[in-house]
Amino acid sequence: MDRKELKAKEAQANEFIRMYGFFVQHVVEGLSGVSVPYSFTSGLSYAADPPTAEFVMAGFEMAFMQQFLNRAVSMMQAGQLVPDGAAYFGRDLGQEVGIVPVRPHSSPSRLMLPEEAEAYLIVIPDENGRFPWEDGCDRGYAAQIAGFDCIAMPQPRSGPSLSLHRH
Repeated sequence: MDRKELKAKEAQANEFIRMYGFFVQHVVEGLSGVSVPYSFTSGLSYAADPPTAEFVMAGFEMAFMQQFLNRAVSMMQAGQLVPDGAAYFGRDLGQEVGIVPVRPHSSPSRLMLPEEAEAYLIVIPDENGRFPWEDGCDRGYAAQIAGFDCIAMPQPRSGPSLSLHRH
């Protein structure tokens, strides 16, 4: 991408932040050694007043991750999702997800946000309802958390979660 294209993307991101308070950045497979595509919000931790947490997802199609991240931000802004450490969320909504705090911009992390940003990886269970940190999770599917500097993982649950079967 040349300098002119970069400036245009930056202007577009700034416009999204002005209009919505954030934008969703996509990182696709194959670029800079990325083996699993991921998407993350940007702007919530540095442009919002007061600053709030950013979200990231990995391993799915960009449109799905964008939709899921937009919904997570809406729920956070409405007070329905309050990220506070590693946890599970959404069983009552029919789609349980894992929320994993991650460090952005640290040496093991591929998340490009300001170092002081609070950020959470949103993880969806595999077809069998298992999360990557639980026994029995599909090994390939567990790659959605690879490359992120996870601060803590939720405790394994005693039973499988609900799944949308979109994987």
